[in-house]
Amino acid sequence: MNQGANIVKIKENERLSEDSIFKSRPSENQSVNSFDKILKERKSRLQQAVIYGKSALQDFSKRNQYLAVGKENAFDVAFADFLNAPSIDAIDLSEYSGRIGSQIFITVVDDFAVASVYVKIENSDGSIADEGYAEPGLFRTEWTFSASQDNPVLKGDKITVTASDLPGNDSELQRFL
Repeated sequence: MNQGANIVKIKENERLSEDSIFKSRPSENQSVNSFDKILKERKSRLQQAVIYGKSALQDFSKRNQYLAVGKENAFDVAFADFLNAPSIDAIDLSEYSGRIGSQIFITVVDDFAVASVYVKIENSDGSIADEGYAEPGLFRTEWTFSASQDNPVLKGDKITVTASDLPGNDSELQRFL
C-alpha cells in the first residue's frame, strides 16, 4: 500500500498563510486539548472547502469561472480558492483630496479572483464621510475608489478597505490620514 497516497500536495507557487491549515505540531506551550481543537477546526475548514467546491460545480456561473482557468479541474480551483482570502497589498492615498471625484488606488491579490473591494472613510469622530465599492482596473489586481462626497477635513480620517473573493473570504486593511 502506498503510504503517501493521502498526502495533500501543494504546488511551489501556491501561497499559504501563517495560519495555514497544514501546520501540524503543537508548540511546547500548547496542551493536547488545544491541539485537538485546532485539528478539529482545520478539519472543519477542509470540509467547508469540499462543500464549497461541490456547490461551485452546481452553480453555472461559478463553474464556468473556475473552468476558465483551464489548468486544473473546476473543483480543485474552487477548493483552493475557498482556502485563501484575498490580500490587500497597497492603499495609495496620494490622489485622495477629499473632493468629489478624487481617487484612492488599491492593489488586491487573490489566488483566483477578487470579487469586490469596498472602501469606507470615517471622520475622526467615527461618522462616515464616504463609502462605496471600488471599480476594477485594467489588471485584475488594480481597483479604484472615486469619492462620491466632499470630505473637507481629512486629518484623523480612517480609510478601511475590505476585499472579498468569490467564496466570500474577506480581508481588511486600514490607513489613517
